[in-house]
Amino acid sequence: MIGQWSDAAPGAADVHGIRGLARQRYAAAQQLRDGTVVRLSRAAEQSAAWVAETATRFALGVDRLQPEVLQIVSGLENDAAVLTRYAAAVEQIRDKADALEAKRDRLLDDVIACRGALAPIPTAFGGGTSDDAAARARLEGRLDAFHASLRGVDAEWRQLAVERRHADASAVAALTGGDSRGALAQWTNTGAAADVLDRMAGLSAVDVAVLAAANPGLFDRVLARQPAAAQVADWWANLDGAAQVALLAGAPALLGALNGIPLMTRVEANRLNAVMVLADARAELAQLRREQGASASMAAVYAAHAGGGAGVAVGTSLDDTGSEARIRLLGKQLAYLEQVVSGEIQLYLYDPAKDRAIEMIGDPHAAKVVLSFLPGTDASLETMYDGVIADPEFPYRRGGHQTLAAWEVGRSRGDVLAFVVKDGVFPQFSELFTNGPQSNSAADRIGAAYAEFHAGLRATGVGGLPVVSVEHSFGTAAAGQAERAGAEFDTRVLLGPIGMKDGWTPNPETTYAAYAAPDDINRLFYTTPWGGGLAVGDVGYAVSPTPQNGVMNYDSGIPADNPVGAGLLTLVAPPVGIPVQVAGMVDNHNQIVGTADNLKVLRAIRQRLVGAAE
Repeated sequence: MIGQWSDAAPGAADVHGIRGLARQRYAAAQQLRDGTVVRLSRAAEQSAAWVAETATRFALGVDRLQPEVLQIVSGLENDAAVLTRYAAAVEQIRDKADALEAKRDRLLDDVIACRGALAPIPTAFGGGTSDDAAARARLEGRLDAFHASLRGVDAEWRQLAVERRHADASAVAALTGGDSRGALAQWTNTGAAADVLDRMAGLSAVDVAVLAAANPGLFDRVLARQPAAAQVADWWANLDGAAQVALLAGAPALLGALNGIPLMTRVEANRLNAVMVLADARAELAQLRREQGASASMAAVYAAHAGGGAGVAVGTSLDDTGSEARIRLLGKQLAYLEQVVSGEIQLYLYDPAKDRAIEMIGDPHAAKVVLSFLPGTDASLETMYDGVIADPEFPYRRGGHQTLAAWEVGRSRGDVLAFVVKDGVFPQFSELFTNGPQSNSAADRIGAAYAEFHAGLRATGVGGLPVVSVEHSFGTAAAGQAERAGAEFDTRVLLGPIGMKDGWTPNPETTYAAYAAPDDINRLFYTTPWGGGLAVGDVGYAVSPTPQNGVMNYDSGIPADNPVGAGLLTLVAPPVGIPVQVAGMVDNHNQIVGTADNLKVLRAIRQRLVGAAE
């Protein structure tokens, strides 16, 4: 709105929009004045998951936030006043411009009329009389006066451009000055991510929140180029308690995704972030339901006018497919995030816009071993949301990606700390031709994220614990790429594996164990006469998860639903063995990451966790 004009149109602006911004800031100031301290106080009260010292420091920090909240309220009110004045100034310039344009149009009409009247009067050389000469002189005098007036209009028009530049400069100076931005008035977004973090350490909680609002992409840029996890850990450890509280209160989404931040601080940061995401999700859900109701009413009217024929059924939406799916997802998200906010579920990472969620299950202070679970094809946030806790007294879960990890933690008597790593967009069977599991390039992306997660974990208080990586299906290929990117595991457990990309070799310090049903669907892609996997370029996985490649295979205890197909897998290469009972093969493939009829695999993983912890 500021700067969208030219010398030819000095009054161009959306004055209504500018006044709308002013009203928004007045409203935000009032809302902040009324609600922020209360919300932060509640957040502090719900910090039981923190260690006592951190929770106490945060609670004390909240008490110190009230003057800062009033400071930002003052800044918002200053912004609103500046925008209101700016809108009035621009409106005045626009009114003057409209008046000058009207005056110019009238003068041009007068010039045209005067020239028209002058044209038929003969000059002295054309035989004109003295009366003609007098008439011409009067008209020429009027024409000169009109031109002089037009020059005056042009001068006033140029002055309007000067006034507009002055109004713009005044507004920008006021909106970026100390009254509006406090300590941020001199902030610049230049420098490496580490430099940005260092500068943020000197800001108050409110300044950090303002920084995030005024620079929407800043934190994303920091996270994209974040320093090494060990460097972040040192930076955080060297901050005093007040600075840590300020960053936690002002930038929970940043701290919740920054590798090297202590585990429970990240959990608390993501809990605070979930409060805000939850509010947005509730608002979106309410809006969708209102739209759905309006759509159903329209459908009823349509059906009535159509005489109850083959129109839209009464009570249905005109756009059921998209809105119903979104409403279902939002409902699951709300139920899940409510347990995050309550502290029942611990999120180590949560960025739904980028399809990222890592849940932590267990107590990092008591743990002796880390279980890292990487799901496979069709992994989604929706399935993460399915993993809500039905009963706080019953630690096991069913239906979500957390099922296997929660079972292992629940049976460990506190020894196991688990992470369910859904970090990024996973391949989907529904997107077979654009993002299907056959495209091995996805393993590079997910594998890189898995490696970064473990590098961050190494810089925390559990960094010295042994790590058992449990992967399912496509996740086995991604974990292989994570190893190639530098990740190191004590043990890898491959469930229903797909294999690894060409170039992968086993780490001699790592134990590799694979489990799959005899007719697991993925066996079609690596049980070949030549003993290798199926791969051509970016399609398929060249390294089979077999003893020849350093991966020991063990009985899963899951019987083959299709014995004929299971036999074919050992005799022929695809695609000859494909036309078997695929449904049962897929069911058995997914059964191996559940708790139903999967006790042999669950116990085998448990034994490997116990062995790693000893």
